This record gives sequence, C-alpha cells and structure tokens, in this order.
Amino acid sequence: MKKLAVILLVGLATATFASTQASAAKPSSQITIVPFLQTVRIQASESTKTFDLTLSNKTSRAQSLHLSVLNFGTLNETGGLVFAGSNASTLVKKYGLASWLRLSVNDLTLQPNETATIQATIINDVSLTPGGHYGAVVAAVNSLDATGGNQVNVKQQLSSLILATKVGGEKYDLKLDGIRYDINWGRLPATINLRFKNPGNVQVVPRGIVKLISPKGKVIKQGVINENSSYVLPETYRQIPVNHQTVAREGWWPKFYRMEVYYRYDGIDSFAVKNYTLYLVNLPALIVFAGAVVLVAWAVIRSWKYVLWRRARPGHVPKVVYKKPPTDAKPKVEKKVRKLKKSSKTNPKKAK
Repeated sequence: MKKLAVILLVGLATATFASTQASAAKPSSQITIVPFLQTVRIQASESTKTFDLTLSNKTSRAQSLHLSVLNFGTLNETGGLVFAGSNASTLVKKYGLASWLRLSVNDLTLQPNETATIQATIINDVSLTPGGHYGAVVAAVNSLDATGGNQVNVKQQLSSLILATKVGGEKYDLKLDGIRYDINWGRLPATINLRFKNPGNVQVVPRGIVKLISPKGKVIKQGVINENSSYVLPETYRQIPVNHQTVAREGWWPKFYRMEVYYRYDGIDSFAVKNYTLYLVNLPALIVFAGAVVLVAWAVIRSWKYVLWRRARPGHVPKVVYKKPPTDAKPKVEKKVRKLKKSSKTNPKKAK
C-alpha cells in the first residue's frame, strides 16, 4: 500500500506529457531511464511486441533498482498524469497496458557509470482490444546515502511512459468542445484556451491555427495550436492554450471580431472549422469619448448660463420687437376715409 502511494505521488507530480519532443528531467542522483516516452504499434498478426529500455547510473556508487509496470491516465484537463495499480478507475483500466506488459528483469544493480538495457514485451492476446493502451515502467531506486555518519534510506522513482496502439479497429476522432479566454476591456485576448474532446479509442495530437479577424476581414491576431505536441487520450478532455501573435493593429473603436479555429489531428490533412464572436469594448477609447461628450455638454451649458446672465444684469435694455400690423388694417382705414369724404359732401360746414 505504501509503495502504491509513493507511485501515485510520482504520477501527481507529472505536470504534462508530450510526444517525442518530451524528455525526462534528470534527477539529482543522475540515475536515468530512457526513453521517457515512446509509442508502439502492434499489428493484429503479431503475438508479441518487444522494445528496449535503457537505465544508467552516473553516480559514484552502486544503485539497486526494482522495476514494475503500472497503468496511467490523465489526472485533469491540463495534462497531469496519474499512475494507478489495482485501484485504477474504470477508464484507466479500460485503456490500461500493465496486464499485457512483461519485463525481462524486475530487479538489477547498476555499478557506478554502468548502463543496462532491459526488454519490455507486450503480449498480444485476444483480451487486448484494438485501440490505445497506456502503461509505464517504473524504476524504484533504493540506495543508502551516508550523511554525518548516519545512513538514510533514500527512495527515488523513475518512469518511462508507453503509448501502445493495437491496429485493426482503432478509432481516431477529435472534437472542439469550447473555448475560454480572459476578458480584457482594453485589448483582444493574448491567449485562447481550447478544450478538446477525444471520443475515439486511441490517442491523438491536435494541430491547427486560430485567427482573430476584424469586421473588414483583416487578420489581427493568430496563433498555432499545440506547439508542444501534447496528446489527448481516449474519452478524455484536454485544454490547450494558444498564444496569439499580433499581425495588424486592432483599432480603437468598439466592434465585433470573428474567431476562426482550424483544427485537425496528426495523420489527416483536412481541417474542421469553428467560428466564434468576440466583442472588443476598448474601455480606454470609451473613456476618452465620454470625456469629450462631457466637455462639449459643459461648454454648451456654460454658454447658455452666460446668455441668461447678460439678460438679467442691471441696465440691460431689452431688444425692441416690432410687430407687423394685421392684414385687415388697410381695409378698415380705406372704409373710414370713404366715410369722411361722404360726410364732407353732404354737410360742407361740418366737414370744415
């Protein structure tokens, strides 16, 4: 049980794993097992598949190693691994390899500066289903480190990951389940996290490109998917960050941008495409615009107050407004003139 707990802690400490670009970090004692990761293909006609592992002791004293095999699976969506034995989850057991993996030796001692090669064999019987199977060869190092006359038992765990694929029924697939990015009110996001799902039964390596395009169709930013060549194991999710490089200036006015995600997996040439919409608010530009509006409004209000003050001050002479006489005034005057003329003809004395 203690041994399993130690191995589990080793698995939890593994942050990510990639393809052949990944390499094992050398421990301080300079005891190594290589390769850190290897892929193995098993044909349906092969009864066994054998490959080599190399262990080296670069220390100044002899080292005793115990070798064992374990299944491994993903711990989380960011690439963490977990090694598990008999208490593995159903998914880890389904795609496990330990039950079919045999080692040529389980215990060995390496002298200083000695290198040994061991053989690992996969038994291809009918119980090994087509598709991906994942296991690890774990080397437990037992050495006595003398410090100040006291001897302390130091245990160290080394591992080599094996990604095996049985040919004849493998199903490759990859889906983009969603995206996530940090909202920045002033600029477009510099990093986009893509969440991939593998519905198949064998591991895949996502590839592709992400573009941010302006409303006028101009590419503003773009980034490459999975530059570290990380795997997505069967029936699991994996979040892969994409760092965007600026191609052109994004402008300052708020607008909608289109995100185009072109993705595929290693082994095929055609891309699947998904489109998303991003809205750039550009808070600094809005603050400047709002400030300009406030300034104009303040100027208008101040001008109007000045006009009211001029009108209300002492000695102010209001402007005289002359009204136009009504349109029916002329007929009334003409009628009065005719009446006077008539009166003067009938009564001259009164007219005088």
